[in-house]
Amino acid sequence: GLLKLQDWELKLLDTVKRFMTQRVKSDKEYAALLLSMTQQTEKQEAADYVSTVNKSWGAVVRQTEALGRVLRSHADQLNSGPLHRLASLIRDKQQLKRSYQSLHCQLEATNTK
Repeated sequence: GLLKLQDWELKLLDTVKRFMTQRVKSDKEYAALLLSMTQQTEKQEAADYVSTVNKSWGAVVRQTEALGRVLRSHADQLNSGPLHRLASLIRDKQQLKRSYQSLHCQLEATNTK
């Protein structure tokens, strides 16, 4: 019963890890695309022409660039913090499971003698 519970726990942790890894990857890609888009729009902006629409567009571009930087930063923090700790937890749980299995086999061997 305990081995089955440990298997389920490891599967759940692995699923969470895959989800978090995919989230980090997606956020980094999205941030890179946002930053790339803002760089392209900055190149195409006409600095000579100043209007309300142009000022508003500049504000949108700056906010989009800031969003891209924040997303990239949060993805890096998620990768180095919780995701790293989750991977360590999974390794610890796997080691614990192996230890339990070994002990369980030894006890069964002792009891069958």
